[in-house]
Amino acid sequence: IDLKGMTFILTTNAGAEFWDILKVIQMKDVDAIKRTGKTRLQLLELLGFSEATYAEFEKLSPAAQREKIGEIYKDYLGKRYGERFLPEILSRLDVVPFDYLTPEMLDKVIRKFINQYRSKILEKKKVISFVSEEVYEELIKSYNRKYGVRPLARLTQRKLTRALRGLGENLDRN
Repeated sequence: IDLKGMTFILTTNAGAEFWDILKVIQMKDVDAIKRTGKTRLQLLELLGFSEATYAEFEKLSPAAQREKIGEIYKDYLGKRYGERFLPEILSRLDVVPFDYLTPEMLDKVIRKFINQYRSKILEKKKVISFVSEEVYEELIKSYNRKYGVRPLARLTQRKLTRALRGLGENLDRN
């Protein structure tokens, strides 16, 4: 197989703690730093900075900061997950960081999953006219920033299937 000219898009939550630490540093929130149990300098060092190099970093343009963070993130992944991310692979990656879901985005994602599942049920001639507030709240609470939204799709299906079974519906028969 000739892969010349191919572009692969990889997603990972590996190194999510890197972005958490970076956010705490960028917020300059003393309480948030204290909650980590580390000093500001210790957090900076975890990211590969010293006080001086971080001060220089802050002077960079936003575009230059994004580029620098991508390089630092690759180094971080190499040190932390070296056995999984070989240098030959890391050197070929461009890093595009994504932020965590806001409560509003999480609400939209959960409603999307519910509506997708509702459509699937309607295709099977089953009827679902509501999702209880309890199920919805449980889905909101189950969101884990570390793992993103992928597990929510499966959890939504599982929760709604259980709720419908409680109403006497068994979706697995069809």
